[in-house]
Order: sequence, then structure tokens, then C-alpha cells
Amino acid sequence: MKCGKSCLIILGLILVLAAVGFYLSKNLIHPLNDSPIITNADSSSSTPPFPPVPQPAGNREKVLIVESAPSTSCGSKELVFSEKQLQELPQHTFKTRHTWAAEAQEFTGPLLADVLKLICPSAQNLYLRSLDQYSVMVNFKKILDYEAILALKINGKTLSIREKGPLWLMIDTDGHKVPTRSLDNLFVWQLYYIRVLTSDE
Repeated sequence: MKCGKSCLIILGLILVLAAVGFYLSKNLIHPLNDSPIITNADSSSSTPPFPPVPQPAGNREKVLIVESAPSTSCGSKELVFSEKQLQELPQHTFKTRHTWAAEAQEFTGPLLADVLKLICPSAQNLYLRSLDQYSVMVNFKKILDYEAILALKINGKTLSIREKGPLWLMIDTDGHKVPTRSLDNLFVWQLYYIRVLTSDE
């Protein structure tokens, strides 16, 4: 069966559409594959030691523990932040959609970068742990441009443990045009511990 001119045009269009689809799927839909932000998630066999949860859980005087490993250029350090101390840092607010709500919500809190500057300005790889024992290792340099915050409030209301608080790591997914669900592993709720594993020299 011979393929006429119109048939060849259709085949050409199909090939072009297939090539465009391949390009989009590789470069836009999954932009993080070649350069991972999340190095591992919830793997107890490969995560470093972590301090016990401050009691009572969600203690407003001990909301966040931040440490730097002895092997980092910053040396071994530890800071324990109260909710008030985090509120005294410059606060950032944005409204964005995310996986766990039907509508966009407003998040407010200090930049993760501002918190890390107080203990290790050259932080690179981080280990984060939540009150519900979820953990993840993150390449901080890869998320720096996303301006992640440690959300203390949602829609103007202080976050409780029941509402994924007292801290919820969040970025403006709408503002940064982040592909749906691509960074869900990063959004650690009930966050209470950050350890700087490596740093720039």
C-alpha cells in the first residue's frame, strides 16, 4: 500500500509530536532526575544519629534542634531554637498549592537559609527528621533558589502538631513553577531536627 503526500505529512507530524513529547518529559516534567535534590528518604539504615524528641513533643521552647557535623568546615555546633526565636528572624509569606490541601494555603516562617546561616553558612547536604520519625537527606545547594521556609503559620494560624507543625518545611511551588508532587519528599512536616552533614570548604 502506497503512502501519498498527505500520509507522509501525517507521519512527519507524528514524529515531530513524539520528539517534542520526549523532550518535555525529560526536561520539564522530571527536571530533577539528573541532579537529585533528595538523596534518600526514610531509610533508617543509612541515616545518621539523631537526638531524642524534645518532651513534650512540640515544646514551644525547643521547637528546632540544628547541628553541624564535626567533619564540616563549620565544626561541631548545636543550636536549639524556641518558637519565639524563629519568629524573631525575618518572616516570609507566600500562598501556594500543595498535595495535602484542595486549595492554595498561605505559609509564613523564616527562610531555611537564614536559620542555617546561624550555624553553618556553607551548609551543603542536610539531614532532616520529623516528630513522626520521617527522615530525608537533602542537597541544600539544589534548593537554595526555591527559598524554602520553615513555616510556623498556615493561613495566619500557628501550626499545631495535629496540623503538621510546629514546623513545616515548604516552598512556593506555584511561584517557582515546580512540577506537581516532584518535591513532596522535601516538605517535611513536624520538623524538629536538622543536621548539616557536609559543607563547602
